[in-house]
Amino acid sequence: MDKDIRINSVKLRNRALDNDIVIVKLLEGKELENSEEAIQQKKEENRLKDKEMFEKFATKGVKLNDYIEEKKNPLGKVVYVRKSKAKNIDIVGKFRIDPERNYSNDERFVFYPNDKGIPLMDILAKDIDPEIFDIKDFINNTEKYEDTLLVARITRWNEMKCSPLGKIVSKLTDEHTIDSRTNIILKTHNIDDSAFYDLITKEIPNDDWQIPEEEIKNRLDLREECIFTIDPPTAKDLDDALSCKRLEDGNYEVGIHIADVSYFVTPNSNMDSEAFKRGTSTYLVQKVIPMLPKVLCENLCSLNAGTSRLAFSVIIKMDKDGHVLESKAAKTVICSCAKLAYDHAQRVIDNNGEWPKENEGVEINNPYHTYTSEDVRDRINDLYRLSRIMKEERYANGAVSLNRKKLWFELSDELPLDFGIYETREANSLVEEFMLLANTTVANMLYKKYSNESLLRCHEAPTPENVKKYLKLIEMTKKLVIDASDSKAFHDSLLSIKEAGSIYSDVALSKCIKFMKRANYICSSADHPESLFHYGLHIPFYTHFTSPIRRYPDIIVHRQLKSILDEKPSPYDSKKIREIAKQSNDTKANAKKAQDDSNNLYLIYLLQEYLKKTQREYIIEDALVIGFDNYYIECTLPKFAYEDKISINQLYEKGIVKGVEVFKPEAHTNGEEANDDEPKEVSFDVYWNEDINMNNILEKFNAEIPDKTEVQQQDKPLNIEDLIKNTSIESFDSIDGDDDFDSDEALEKFAEAAEAAANIGDDDEADEEKLNRKLEKIKEGLINCPKQNFKIFSSFKVMLIPNFDKMKINVLLAPPDVIEHDSSNESYQSHSIADENGVVVYEPEGGYD
Repeated sequence: MDKDIRINSVKLRNRALDNDIVIVKLLEGKELENSEEAIQQKKEENRLKDKEMFEKFATKGVKLNDYIEEKKNPLGKVVYVRKSKAKNIDIVGKFRIDPERNYSNDERFVFYPNDKGIPLMDILAKDIDPEIFDIKDFINNTEKYEDTLLVARITRWNEMKCSPLGKIVSKLTDEHTIDSRTNIILKTHNIDDSAFYDLITKEIPNDDWQIPEEEIKNRLDLREECIFTIDPPTAKDLDDALSCKRLEDGNYEVGIHIADVSYFVTPNSNMDSEAFKRGTSTYLVQKVIPMLPKVLCENLCSLNAGTSRLAFSVIIKMDKDGHVLESKAAKTVICSCAKLAYDHAQRVIDNNGEWPKENEGVEINNPYHTYTSEDVRDRINDLYRLSRIMKEERYANGAVSLNRKKLWFELSDELPLDFGIYETREANSLVEEFMLLANTTVANMLYKKYSNESLLRCHEAPTPENVKKYLKLIEMTKKLVIDASDSKAFHDSLLSIKEAGSIYSDVALSKCIKFMKRANYICSSADHPESLFHYGLHIPFYTHFTSPIRRYPDIIVHRQLKSILDEKPSPYDSKKIREIAKQSNDTKANAKKAQDDSNNLYLIYLLQEYLKKTQREYIIEDALVIGFDNYYIECTLPKFAYEDKISINQLYEKGIVKGVEVFKPEAHTNGEEANDDEPKEVSFDVYWNEDINMNNILEKFNAEIPDKTEVQQQDKPLNIEDLIKNTSIESFDSIDGDDDFDSDEALEKFAEAAEAAANIGDDDEADEEKLNRKLEKIKEGLINCPKQNFKIFSSFKVMLIPNFDKMKINVLLAPPDVIEHDSSNESYQSHSIADENGVVVYEPEGGYD
């Protein structure tokens, strides 16, 4: 099946968790008709039958029929969980108390996981160790435990129940520190940061280990070559290095040298089992949770300058135009002569190819051959020139780049001092191009030799439905055409958007990232060769070979490459490769979530400290609208590389929202018959007037909406249609339709109109005309209120209120009066002190997907 299958309820999910392997049955016939979604859609259609009434409050041109979105993907249910992770994961969450329930004799309590993808859990009182958590005290003093997080595990899950049984295994500290919050992040995403146990460490050589002479004889000795590393300044696990040699025939010999971790991590060892379980290193802002013990990561495997190290080398012969003439791989022994940071290489590029004074502190050290800074400089220049050609050709051939913005942080004693948007520069691209080349070269070698057992990395093309879903608003608003039919067309579309301006490219990039599928590890036997294609790189085969210190799949690829070089069969069959691919995909996804949360944690801490120092309650910042629907405004804050959703319910606390209630992109336009050649303005208005806001109306007139409780549980706004059609309120004296009208009378007029709407009959044309006039009067009254218009790409002000304890930034729409009268709440101002002693700069992890 070429479409995703929707499983949209706890019942249909049937005990399955995210990343479980399941068997799914498509819903058909009566089963589909009686599904929760079908019933809800019928309710929606019935609710929207009276089109003319509600469209008087919708933006001009909106049709209620357009509100019901056609469901493209089939609906299914899980009928069997083939492989579950349920009993193998820690689940972070908390208990909650129902105030209307008597807990005096209760033996069962409900546990609420932080991860919304995990269902509520029943925990028996006997499974709550009082040494860990005092459940009796919790019942009597609930507020005292408001921020207390616990760790639970699933113990049993009856196949007839939606909720599993569990037990409490530990309590997370209540301390409000970065360390305690980091621990919560690690537990939430099942990142193992425990020390490596003795059986593992006993398998590892001591720090003073030297390469055996016999091993050197069996390898290509490249220790006299000019080889160097380029990494972030704080990097300690150096697993890749480069070399470049000019040949007599005018061509170049480029070496991509990767640490041979597989020499130390042998199959079926304790270390191998632990590396498989962890899957990847996790890069947090203040530290790394390593996949391998420190002695391997930072010493025996790390390509430290001036030290002999075992490696796998991909050696490429290239012409001056960057074309690959020959390629080979070899087991090697190398010696790096210099540890460079990206800044060192960038300074050479920026300094017209000369070694700058700022690089004088770089030590050039190779005991096997004397090299100078000029030697390193020349090779950086050659590699840079070749990498530029390679990059241009890659994009010309159809590659596409979609990199989400990342933050850098200045740290002192692991606390943040400042942050900013991390800019990828030419030195980063230089390294990236040659890592991509090495990964691609090895992937082709693997598939050629082991077509059914290769561990590859694929990236599926986005589905047309997803492209349309996420990009329709952009195309309608600015007539920006985005063609994602193939990666070449997609790349060209993104270039055209960049030319339209940075605002448009920021919004488009955010949307495009959402519809792109995630790259995954896969066994080459999984499908036909075309399904192994990497959409983003626009190449048939790709793998991960260049980061074995921090990624388990790279170790597997090294073992397969070694078997090819030794002319042996694959060390793994397709079943084992599929198992490794599944585990690696899961651990990589968890690490990514933890890294994102760590970034947000440090950003929140920094903003909260900033407010304390400046004695402010909130920060005013610019945001961009990147989407909206009935329930929220989706926005991005470019300065913070942060996205959030502002609930429409928040707007109802301050004003009346007009137009968003029936939003659908295809119809939501200004003008009933808009010219298709002209951009459509997809937008809605917010009228700010506390006297006529929705909550005040409901409260003052004791409005009763039949499905109010259900609506609130689903976090859906109480909209104008609900008020007019479903509210029964007291009668008011008739008000002459010709009376003068201003916003102060809007509440009373609104109430009268709502009453008339509730009582109107289908055949009562006179009353309907009267009601229409009164609705128009209400609109006139709204004109006198402060108004904001929202549309895609529009900029608006938000209030940021960081909450460190809940690890969240509350993003609220800033009302006009706050913007106008509270000028003291300026935007966050950077105050970099990177040159001071003790200050280090965290740069985000690079990745070549």
